[in-house]
Amino acid sequence: MKAEFLPESMASFFEYRLKQQPSDLICHLQRIEFFLYRKHLSRLFAALCDLFIVLEDSGHALRQRLYEHTKNILNTSQSTFLEQALSKKLGNTDTFLPQDCLFKNTYGDLLTDFVTNMDSNIDSEDIVATADSYIENSQFDAALEYMTEHLKQQPDNKVLTRKLIELYQVLNMEHEFNQAYQQFADQAFTAQLSTAELWSKAKQTFN
Repeated sequence: MKAEFLPESMASFFEYRLKQQPSDLICHLQRIEFFLYRKHLSRLFAALCDLFIVLEDSGHALRQRLYEHTKNILNTSQSTFLEQALSKKLGNTDTFLPQDCLFKNTYGDLLTDFVTNMDSNIDSEDIVATADSYIENSQFDAALEYMTEHLKQQPDNKVLTRKLIELYQVLNMEHEFNQAYQQFADQAFTAQLSTAELWSKAKQTFN
């Protein structure tokens, strides 16, 4: 099965990228424009909230431009909420944040996880960077093959395991995921590797 993105898969791909690096401004803007183009207004609002959360006290001019660009598209309560967020830091626990907001209640955890992964996996940076380059060029089959080959040598590599699993999820490749699960999960459980929990949680998402 050749891996390729259908339009409805793009939303998941943007979320995948932002989970890897929450402060990726370009990805945030691409996600906003995608939902705007597709006229997915509730998810557009969620994407705007995610960017406002990440910007914290900075990016006032950018927030203003995005608000002006979308205020007549969103409903009154949504545009009012964003207008109020122009002059204050939008927290990830605000009660008005939509359910589709990726960073709702989790932004701090995602940043901590990202920093921890960077610090604890310096030796795997080149591998991850190469995998990312395949993904960015839509060479998804090559990315999957590359990651599985390296995971054979580093079955306890959490960064690589998470990236591989998330790409299977984004591409909705359940059969290929099950093959990888049989190859790596049993070893992880038997050897009590730190990646066992990742495989276990991922298996539930495909059931």
